[in-house]
This record gives sequence, structure tokens and C-alpha cells, in this order.
Amino acid sequence: MLKRFLLLIICSILFAFIGASYATHDPLVNIGQNSSANATTTEAAEATGVLIAAGIMLLALHHNTPSQSAQLVTIFLSADNDQLYRINQNAPDTTEWIQIGTRPAGVDSISSFALSPDGNTVFIEGRKPDNTEQMYRVAANAGSGVNWEQVGTRPAGVDSIGSFALSPDGNTVFIEGRKPDNTEQMYRVAANAGSGVNWEQVGTPPIGVQEWIGSFALSPDGSMIFIEGKETDDTEQVYRVATNAGSGVNWEQVGAAPTGVNRISSFDLSSDGSMLFIDGRKPAGTEQMYRVAANAGSGSEWDQVGTPPSGVQEWIGSFALSPDGSMLFIEGRKPGSLEYMYKVAATAGSGVNWEQVGTHPAGVLERIYSFSLSPDGNIIFIEGVREDVTGQMYRMAANAGSGYVWEKTGLHPTEINYISSFASSPDGGTIFIEGRKVGVGTEQMYKVAANAGSGNEWEQIGTRPAGVNSIQSFVLSLDTR
Repeated sequence: MLKRFLLLIICSILFAFIGASYATHDPLVNIGQNSSANATTTEAAEATGVLIAAGIMLLALHHNTPSQSAQLVTIFLSADNDQLYRINQNAPDTTEWIQIGTRPAGVDSISSFALSPDGNTVFIEGRKPDNTEQMYRVAANAGSGVNWEQVGTRPAGVDSIGSFALSPDGNTVFIEGRKPDNTEQMYRVAANAGSGVNWEQVGTPPIGVQEWIGSFALSPDGSMIFIEGKETDDTEQVYRVATNAGSGVNWEQVGAAPTGVNRISSFDLSSDGSMLFIDGRKPAGTEQMYRVAANAGSGSEWDQVGTPPSGVQEWIGSFALSPDGSMLFIEGRKPGSLEYMYKVAATAGSGVNWEQVGTHPAGVLERIYSFSLSPDGNIIFIEGVREDVTGQMYRMAANAGSGYVWEKTGLHPTEINYISSFASSPDGGTIFIEGRKVGVGTEQMYKVAANAGSGNEWEQIGTRPAGVNSIQSFVLSLDTR
């Protein structure tokens, strides 16, 4: 028996080697449609070798492989009735979403919400009729009879929340607090704090910087906050401050915007927290990508990252870093508002042109509503719009050239003709879609395999409870069972 097993293993390795020897191009590009005449032959030869090897390996390991735990995704939603709900990804379309807790008396709406890193607690930015806001929490598995609990209390003079984020360990909530005169400061409070605990101020803007926060981000290790701040001349810069800093510690400027750049459209940190990537805007509205070391002082000018190729405007719809931080993916625009995907090395200088990634298929408007990368960074998922103005999901290999056409990912059901938002499962195998009926505005959640063909209709996940029409936002939580 042992000899037979070893023989099968050796054969599988040999067949895998034979199959791989036929490969003459990166198999990732096969996700797009290649016009090359020999592409089909190459793919078939490669697939044959791999499939034979896989088949033999499966025979050899049958009854010897321990069962793998199934990964299930729970979807958390806030609805237009300002309640929270959850639903398992495998719920049939007849199963109603389950309500998570209930708003306390005096709270009438949800501005935003987020899950703790372990997925056990939901944190909610709740709003009262007078537009004042507080932070609340509720167990993710709570029933509708459980009231949300208040998380700390706003300091005197703070009446609303611009945005908030949880520390990587889930122990602290960081809050962009806003005063009635629209000035803002950063605050923190323990995630398990009761209503009697005041939020603590985190640092303060240095002299010459307004009390204004465009956006903020936490470093991956949770030790630093990076803040989009505004100087008194209304130009914007990036600042940093330690997350444990008191109110007497000034924010520090991170590098300096190059001459002619006066606004920040958005920014992001590399996965290791060492670099900051910035979508910088000039007074004329043109944009470029820049980078600067996260620990840089104010004397270090940001470096430009590549440049749009000829015929592409200096305009950025959005951008994303590959998981390993090596590539930057950019939604760029050509004259006439035609949008395409581009890529450039994160370390590229200003003399390196962005490269176009794939192209729109026939019948699709040359517009990109949004895009995201698969967890491994190999695939770009795109929310595209067809000529009949219906929304569809497409995918494209991240390393594809401009000659490869996006591939449709499943097919939206007849009653759905618009995509409000979408997200990839943590393992990258499924796309979750917030689909809308245009005209009536009702929404449902759908799923489709990330590698589905155009003939696979999206599947509805659960159904809205009575009184709910639309989805304000949703997040995913991975539950391994």
C-alpha cells in the first residue's frame, strides 16, 4: 500500500512538471480574453497537465486528507429604518435578516458602524434628533431585545462625530470629534468604557494648523494616527501623532506637498506602515500620485509615483495598493470622461508611465463606478456600467495588458439593474453585492462566485424584513466553523 501511494505521488509530480512545461505565459492573464491565436492551445495544454496531476493526487490522498473547516461569511447591514441586521451567506432568499439589538431611547439613526477585529461586537455612531452623536456598542449575536450600550461620553463642547476607527486589537475607539463651529480634534476611549467615561483628546494641531481633519488612518500596529490636516492658508498636509499622546502633544507634519499641490483627495498606508501614498490635487483640479516615508519630517518633499501616459488626464478616481505593497492600481481618465484601470510600481519615479490594465468589453460604457483587489492582489474586480445603464460586475487579471478584455462575473437577476456597493469575501472566492431596483429603490444582498461566468445568475441572500426597503451599508465577518 505504501509503495502504491509513493508511486502515485511520483506520477503526480511528473505530470505536474509536464503540464507546467507547456505554459508559455502567466496563467493569471487567462482571466481576460486574449485575442492571440495560440492562447487557447497553450491554456489547454497547461490545463491538461495540471488536471491530470490534480486527479492523481486526489486519488492518492482520498480518505487520507483530514476534513477542512468551512469558511462562512456573516453579513452585517444597516438599513433605511436605522436598525442593524445580520444574515449568513448561505441563508435562502426566504429567510429574513436578523435584527441586532435595538437603538436606545433618544437615538433615531445610524451614521456609520464597524465590527471589532474579532467580529464579536458592533460599534455604532448613533445620532439623536438634535443631530448630536454618541458611540454605542452591541454584541454581534444580540437579539432585538438588547439595547445598544453607550461607549464613553463626548467631552464638553463636542457634539458630533466626523468618523471613527477601532485599534487593530479592538481595545480602543478613535474618534474624530466635531464642535458646533465645525472645528475638529482626535479623541480616544476604551472600547469597553461605560457612559461615565469621557473621551480623551489625542494630541493637538501645531500652531498654524487649523482644528480640521479631512480624514485619518491608524498605522497597522496601532501606534500612530495619520491625519489629513489643513493649514491656515487652506493648503493640506499629512500629520502624525502617537495614539497614546495627550492633548499637550503637537501633531508632526509628514513630509511636505510639492510646489503646486494644495489638496489631498485621499491617502493610504502601505501594509507594513512604512510608506504613505497620497492622491495630491493641484488648484486646477489635476491630480497625481505621491509617496513619502511615514516617519519623514516636514523637510522631505513627497515623491511623485509615475505619471499618466500620453492621452490620459491627470485625474484619479480612486487608487489601491497591492497587498504586498509593490504595485499601485489607479482609476484614471482619458478625455471625454472615459475611465480605465492603470498600474504602476509603488517605487516608480515620475518618469515612469502608468500601464493600462485591460479594456472595456463591447457594450459597456467606458466608466468605472468602483473597483477593488482580490485578497491575494491577483484580480481586479470592477463595477462597470453597460450601455443600457445597468450595473454589472467584471474581473480582470491584475497583470493583464491593455489588449485583454474584462470578463463578466455572473449575471445580475432580471429585477436588479444597479449595484450600490460590493465586497470580496476574505478568502477571495465570493463577491457580495448590494443590488438595487432602479425606480423603486429597494435593495437586496446577492452573492456570486468570484470566478463565475456570465451565465451564472447572482443568488439572493436572505430577504429584507417588513418595513425595510434599502441598505445603507454592509460589512463582512468571517466565521470559521
